[in-house]
Order: sequence, then structure tokens, then C-alpha cells
Amino acid sequence: MSPLLLHILPLAVVCLCMTSVQCRTTYTPLSTLDALDKTRHHTLAELIRYANLTSLFDKGDNYTIFAPEDRAFQTDLAGLGLTMAQLKADPQLLTQILSYHVLAGTHPRSEMWNERTFTTLNGAIVRTNHYVFNNYYFVDGAQISSQSVATNNTLIHTIRHVLAPINGSVYDTIAADPELSTLKAAIDATGLQGFLADQNPITIFAPTNDAFALLGNKVQDLLGKPDVLKDILTYHVIPGGLYRGGMHDETLHTFEEADRLTLDRDRNGPKIDAARFNTWDISTENGVIHKISAVLVPDAVKGQI
Repeated sequence: MSPLLLHILPLAVVCLCMTSVQCRTTYTPLSTLDALDKTRHHTLAELIRYANLTSLFDKGDNYTIFAPEDRAFQTDLAGLGLTMAQLKADPQLLTQILSYHVLAGTHPRSEMWNERTFTTLNGAIVRTNHYVFNNYYFVDGAQISSQSVATNNTLIHTIRHVLAPINGSVYDTIAADPELSTLKAAIDATGLQGFLADQNPITIFAPTNDAFALLGNKVQDLLGKPDVLKDILTYHVIPGGLYRGGMHDETLHTFEEADRLTLDRDRNGPKIDAARFNTWDISTENGVIHKISAVLVPDAVKGQI
């Protein structure tokens, strides 16, 4: 047990998940904000106080908090194009982000099975995943620590990243991303918008504009062959939500039984059919997007492009 947990054990309730379904708990009352401070979630505690949300956890209602590590705030806010000062200057956005990290009721990690969804206090959905091969749990792609701290009315799970409220489906997210405008045009040309909206959850390996540019004039040729282009695009989609933390050497089923993607890991990270990943774990309402460096082509249509 870490020195930090030995320090707070007499003051808080520490839940050490020995398996995915069993936990040992020790009960001693401690306020939610004090527990966050004691477990070194200083930034989250500071933001809750700044947003005047402290009374939320004093009402006696039960809550589950996904508490990002302190070091995650700087890098993850930068990824959202925000600084801490900008976040504090926008009370509505601050409240929206904080409430996205809170669930009504107390939910131990063992309840966060694969592809389960929870409604957060801001009304949006988060999706949890449990990958059996490594026994890791995730929420919107952020790994959930095996050590949870409980107060008299909250259960606090440490996570490795700040969660960003999700706005839109897989297709909506692709359509709003300038780096994926060629992919959007291809989806529109083949009428796959409905397919990407109806399947839930899915993972799409999304070629960037630069990836399509590697095909040169073949892109225009493919736009004139919607059936071939459709086969290529659906080859980039697999059922289920596969985040980076769940990736290992394996073959992945696509929506065509005969077509399998090959996922390999090396010291530089995973590759999908030899294509590298540019951006990971973009969560959407019905799945997750990974941007990749090349267009993937199933064997069945390689002779047609």
C-alpha cells in the first residue's frame, strides 16, 4: 500500500478492489472536499470550490466522482484549447465539465462493466469499459484506478485524464473536424451517415486528409465507385468501443465477417493494418474515433483501386 493511503486510512474510507467484484472497506467519516485534498486531487477540489459547488456534496445525497489526477489538468485542458484561467473565467463551462465527472449514487468499479453507460449530473452520457485481457477499467477512455476512496456520501475514483463532455455522434464528430473533411466527403458520397449513427457502440479508425492524400488521384476515382468506396469505409469500423488502453495484438472483426483488421503493438505503440495512430480516444455518443495515418483497404477490393 502506498504511503499516501497509509496516511489517509484512519481518516477516510479506502476501498481496495482485490478482484473485479470484491472490495475491502474501512469506514470513517470525512467530507468530500477534504477527501479530495487528502488524496492529492487539489486541482479538482479547488475548481469545485471556485464554482461554488461544495454544497452539492453536503446535502446527504450519494454521489460517485471521477477525480482526474492533478497532472492531467494542464495537458488535457490544453488539448481542449483551454487554460485554467479561461476555464475559471467561464462559469457555465466550468460547471458543465465538473458535473460531467459526477454520477448520482455510489457506483464501485465492479459495476462499470464493458459498454455500460451512466448519466452524469450534467445530463450527458459516459461509457465505461472493462477489458478482460488486462482487467483494466475505463470511463470515456480514461483509466480508473483500482483504489477508491469513500466519504460518508461519495465514492471517489481516481482517473488518469480530464473527461470532456461529448457532443454528437461519430458522424457529427467527423463532420466537425477539419482534419477529417475528406473522410466526411467519402461518407456522404456512400450514404453511410445512417450506418454510423445507428450502430452503438462502434470504433472507427479514421484516415486523416493527409492519409487520403497518399492515394493521390485514386481518391477521385473512388468517389466515382461508391460501392467500392463503401466497402473500404466500412472496413474501418468495428463493433464495440475499443480505447487505446484495451489494445493488444489481435485480429478485429469488422461488420463483414470475412474482413479482419490486424492490430499489432510494438515499442512505438499499436498499428492497425500497419497504419500508425495520430490521435487517440475521441469519445462520441455512440463510440470512439482514432485518427490514423493511412487508408485501410480490404483484400477483396485491392484490385479495384
